[in-house]
Amino acid sequence: QRLGIAAALLADPGVVMLDEPVNGLDPDGILWIRGLLRDLAEQGRTVFLSSHLMSEMELTADHLIVIGRGRIIADETMSE
Repeated sequence: QRLGIAAALLADPGVVMLDEPVNGLDPDGILWIRGLLRDLAEQGRTVFLSSHLMSEMELTADHLIVIGRGRIIADETMSE
């Protein structure tokens, strides 16, 4: 998982899309990926994540879009 993410970042993309980025990671890896994603966002990059783990998204994201059957169901900041 970490190697794939590192390889994707070699091109220095402005937009990063990750599917279930914490899947299969140990607790240290989960903390690492959360920090990395926050750093990327602070650098001005757009970070899209897909996950079925809403508790993980609560700890990672500051904005949430929920898509169901191809339509946006919710588009809110995490504070809302």
